[in-house]
Amino acid sequence: LRPEQIEKQLAAILKKEDINFETEALQLIARAADGSMRDGLSLLDQAIALGKDKVEQGSVRTMLGTISGSQLLQLVQALCQNDALAMTRLVNDMVGSSADFGKALNELLVNIYHASLNKVSPEAFAALDGNQDAVSALSEQFSAEHLQLLYQIGVLGKRDLHLAPDTRTGMEMTLLRMLAFEPGDTEDHHPGSEDNEEIG
Repeated sequence: LRPEQIEKQLAAILKKEDINFETEALQLIARAADGSMRDGLSLLDQAIALGKDKVEQGSVRTMLGTISGSQLLQLVQALCQNDALAMTRLVNDMVGSSADFGKALNELLVNIYHASLNKVSPEAFAALDGNQDAVSALSEQFSAEHLQLLYQIGVLGKRDLHLAPDTRTGMEMTLLRMLAFEPGDTEDHHPGSEDNEEIG
């Protein structure tokens, strides 16, 4: 199932049970369910228990280990401004808030995807529940080609996150690669990988 379908089903259940919820919280659960309604229901049960019969964005982010909307926006702004220092400080803040770096990278990738979609079809993006501020910043700063490069770097970084000395280092290196490369640049293949294409 698509996240939007899972979100719709979860909302219907909560309305039927007369449980208060925030739409943003259901969006997080629906994405974390990764296409499984069963996993979505399990996460919803956990969120209800954690939120004491309320499903709120803050408690769901804590439960899932995802970054806050403000952290996401700061991350996007640092990327747009090519500010490595701000980026590393933000990663340090994520450590303090016990963020899951794999999920943080997912959040960034979703917004890069939304920005790419917005470039091609603003109408299609408008139909999604996206972070308008983050998407606007990415859309204004980067070309469609550059967004594709950022997405590719992020996907490769996510795939290799478990190979890094630790997930923080893997996250920081992925972000630094996003700052370092521009369309037209190339990089060496990863040792032992035959299916990687050159970035650029």
